[in-house]
Amino acid sequence: MITTPLGRRFVDVDVLAELTGERVRSDYRMPGEPNGLPSADAVVVAPATFNTVNKWATGIADNFAVALLCELMGFGVPILAVPLLKDALARHRAFGANVEALREMGVRVLFDPAAPAHARMPAWERIVQELGELVGDE
Repeated sequence: MITTPLGRRFVDVDVLAELTGERVRSDYRMPGEPNGLPSADAVVVAPATFNTVNKWATGIADNFAVALLCELMGFGVPILAVPLLKDALARHRAFGANVEALREMGVRVLFDPAAPAHARMPAWERIVQELGELVGDE
């Protein structure tokens, strides 16, 4: 489990660590510290914020989470992004262009701009189904 430094305020890191058996990371490791990250067969970015989508698509790797996403793309790891943001931000020109840029780079983006705001984040069952399709576990 990786989160941005600000995203860490919205998750219960202790519960997530217990569920995954791994600590929640939001910062770069220090020199000499072990890597500590298991290799990824696939990645789900959810909820992907306006800021994360725009930074990621343009390669602005100014935090550990976005830098790792950029790196994982270079390794060819399958990635599913599930943006969740306000209507006004979803209409921003940069956001739409960056969603398309991510798609062109091979990221599967699960986002329906026509969906009502309360339904923009699909149920986790739908996300898991989409992930299975992405990695070929249909």
